Amino acid sequence: MNYKIVINKDLTSSESINFFVSENVINEIKSKYGDNYIKERILSFKDASEKKEYSFSYKYKNELKINSNKKNDSIKFNNDIMSQNYNYYDFSCNNNYCMLYAISNDNIPSDDGMVYNLELSVQVPYQVMENNADKVDKLSNTYTWYSKAGNDNTDIILIFKKDGTDIILINKIFYFIKLGIFAIISMTIVFALIRLVIKLNRNNKPTF
Repeated sequence: MNYKIVINKDLTSSESINFFVSENVINEIKSKYGDNYIKERILSFKDASEKKEYSFSYKYKNELKINSNKKNDSIKFNNDIMSQNYNYYDFSCNNNYCMLYAISNDNIPSDDGMVYNLELSVQVPYQVMENNADKVDKLSNTYTWYSKAGNDNTDIILIFKKDGTDIILINKIFYFIKLGIFAIISMTIVFALIRLVIKLNRNNKPTF
C-alpha cells in the first residue's frame, strides 16, 4: 500500500491511497476464502472510503488496484492506516513547527490475515529540521518510510517549519540551474571536439 500526504503552503493537505494486490496473492486469498471474498472486500473498502469522503476507483481482473483520494482543509492523516501500522502516532503544530511522530507496530495483519507492506510518503513545502526517513526526494521535498511485511516497521520522526521559504520552488530552481550549467558544459565540450576533428582532418589532408 502506498499512502501519500501532500502538505500545501497554506497547511491544507491532500491524501492518496494506492493499493496493489498481485495475482499470486489474489489466488492465495481465493483459495482460503472463496472467489467472492475479493469483491466483498472491494465493496467494504469502497463503503469505508466514501463514508470518510474519499474518492474511490479500482481495477480488478487478475490483479487488484485500488485508488482513493481526499483533499483536506488542514493537515490530516488517515487514522485507520496509521493506527493499524503504528502503536502510537501524533501530529501537532506550534507557532513555528509541525511534528509527526509514530512508534512502529510490527507485523500487524489485516482482517483477512495477510500482512501488507506500507510505503508512507509526506511532502512538505517548508524546511525540514529533523527526520529519519528511509528515502528523501530533495527535488519535491518528499520523505518516505517503508514498513515491510515480516520485518520490523519503521518509527517516524518528521519536524518541519510551518512557514518560510518555499523549499520545493527553491529546489526546482537550483535543479534547473544545474541542468542548464550541465547542458552548457556538454555543448562546449561537443563543439570543442568538433573543432578538433575538423582541425585534424585538415592537417591530415594529402598534399600533391
